[in-house]
Amino acid sequence: MIREALSKTQDYYRIKGTHLAEESGISQQHWSEYRNGKADVVTAKASAALEAMERLHPGAINYFCCLLMGRSIGSDLKTLIEVADENELEEAFGLIGKRMFRKNTVESDFSTANSSVALKSK
Repeated sequence: MIREALSKTQDYYRIKGTHLAEESGISQQHWSEYRNGKADVVTAKASAALEAMERLHPGAINYFCCLLMGRSIGSDLKTLIEVADENELEEAFGLIGKRMFRKNTVESDFSTANSSVALKSK
């Protein structure tokens, strides 16, 4: 379970094995063997890898912990924001802007319609 969560965290953040090896002190080959279930990594090494992931991409530990707890990342907006990469954040801001524009347009149209009805009833 921990191996799967570490592997998914590395994949989610697109962390290259070379960068992880440099940051964690675990050889790229050993890490690859661990990811594929061919070798074991002691807790200290797994912890070093996770801390390295966090340094490379802040939010990685939070994402990892959600995976371990079996929580859906999509169920918590704050978690989504914390683990999003720059492209995902940019896309989210665009979607939020569109939604706010639509909401304001609908409210404006509704307000205008109510004003017209009020004027006609006078």
